[in-house]
Amino acid sequence: MSVITARLLGFASIGVLAAFSLPACGGDDGGGGDDEATATGGRAGAGGSPSTGGSPGASGSTGEPTVSYQADIAPIFAAKCNYCHHAGAAIDVDLTDPFDPEHGLVGRPNTWVPNGSKQTLLVDPGNVDNSFLITKVVETDLDAHVDGAPMPLQQPAFSDAELALVEQWISDGANDDAFFANNVAPLFGTEVTLGARSGRCTFCHYPGTPFGFNVLEVFDAESGLVGADSRSAAGKKIVAPGEPEQSSLLTRLRGEGGLPRMPLAPARVTDGEVALLRTWIAEGALDN
Repeated sequence: MSVITARLLGFASIGVLAAFSLPACGGDDGGGGDDEATATGGRAGAGGSPSTGGSPGASGSTGEPTVSYQADIAPIFAAKCNYCHHAGAAIDVDLTDPFDPEHGLVGRPNTWVPNGSKQTLLVDPGNVDNSFLITKVVETDLDAHVDGAPMPLQQPAFSDAELALVEQWISDGANDDAFFANNVAPLFGTEVTLGARSGRCTFCHYPGTPFGFNVLEVFDAESGLVGADSRSAAGKKIVAPGEPEQSSLLTRLRGEGGLPRMPLAPARVTDGEVALLRTWIAEGALDN
């Protein structure tokens, strides 16, 4: 993996569906305003006092904490972060345990700093202005070569032309040939990358993924797609050679069958959720 790829993956997302209980990703084949502050089951709050874990920033104030990590912040991470940011993922930021000193979020260095980012930590307890997390979820026009992509990462659906290529490949027998290499593999992804240019499926479906299969090894008998039994469509294969309509891969890419369309496109973090994140950090990024 290149250094640039590693950096792109280093802090790719702040948000998505839970890593190990996700019906749209983990268990199948596929790959606002302040009034929304309590949409995750939490409580909107403002102000608070920083903990001893960090220095107070511009957003800090005195008083008892008004935001609970367990009640307010963890549900945001579970809904919009954890399908990419979980233990063992290629992206070495685990938001299922943001307090882990080696793989978490709180107190960890921002690896984008040498490329121009101002914030030195991913989350600096008590100091919102020095917390790169907020930049990633608020800004929408980040330079991918400087600060990576805005989070949560939103993957575009396959176009009609792209779906036609996948269908043609399956109709021809789902062969490991030049047509696959030149037309289909780049759509899935040729390495663990982010962004449409390098593939939209590898972001979740990489070697060792908890999300069902690895699109880097499409023809692998154990973890690949071709000939494997579908878990989201009984009686079908993920890819049934010569039978596109019996291939659940196409069903998921089209968004048919009552399941979310793949690739999964998480919603942006709302204004209310950003307010909760800011307050949580200002109050010391507590594990409460």
